[in-house]
Amino acid sequence: MTADCPLSDPVIIDGVIQKFIDDNVDFCANTVPVETSEFPDGVDVEVFSITALEKANKEVSDKHFREHVTFQFWQTDRYTSSQFKQKINLSDYRLAVDYPEDFELVRYVLGEIKSKRIFGSLKELVDIIDNNKEIKELNSKYYFGQGWDK
Repeated sequence: MTADCPLSDPVIIDGVIQKFIDDNVDFCANTVPVETSEFPDGVDVEVFSITALEKANKEVSDKHFREHVTFQFWQTDRYTSSQFKQKINLSDYRLAVDYPEDFELVRYVLGEIKSKRIFGSLKELVDIIDNNKEIKELNSKYYFGQGWDK
């Protein structure tokens, strides 16, 4: 998990870890590849083996892959990988914090979690956003992976 994803759901974390173990792969994630993910940007969970990380460190010199360490795990055929899925597609939501609008949305959501005294599961986060049209549109101009190629 990364610092720009402050609203990770422990149930999703556990699911990705279990799929990683069950599938016996080098890498497992819920949000990549982006094209097949049903999860919002911002609840990203990626699990990889130390063996795969050590191999990548020794073999990879490409600056892009060294900056975005896990890209090589799912963008190349040198590693085995799998993707944790869910039944409902929520990929149109954005819960990451990369832009000022993202920060405002997350601050609002955290305030609602606190005032409602709820856990903050992904379903609860989506409900909070759906109940406020202004908040829902706040960061809608941004998309998953924006800036990865810069």
